[in-house]
Amino acid sequence: MSVSRHLVHALGLASLASLSACTWVKMENQAYEVRVAGADESLSQCKRLGEIAVEVKDKVGFYRRDPIKVQDELEVMARNEAPRMQADTLQAVAPPLNGEQRWIAFNCRGGVGQGVTAADSAAETRASGEAETFPVR
Repeated sequence: MSVSRHLVHALGLASLASLSACTWVKMENQAYEVRVAGADESLSQCKRLGEIAVEVKDKVGFYRRDPIKVQDELEVMARNEAPRMQADTLQAVAPPLNGEQRWIAFNCRGGVGQGVTAADSAAETRASGEAETFPVR
């Protein structure tokens, strides 16, 4: 192979590697108020509002994207959709599969933006000795 052909291959690989670092989904302002409940958390005191189905690319060409980034983007998309349903809490139905995930939307506070905020919820979680994670913007 010639030097220019090696350069083209190297640039192609570098481009694919840089794509894996991209975050394609941005969180909307109201989505910051939406809490993500753990899979084993009981939400029986909340009103179930429906389901949200989200989907992102889990591979670009032959390159598989980082599963954690895919999962974060799916969560952000679901959180972006939740306020449109008057939901303040989401719970995943199952882990992501092939870039798709379903979520159950709940209203646990009586109205979006009322009552406990996401920051209050995080402080309460930390106080009980558990950790809560948020996607990186």
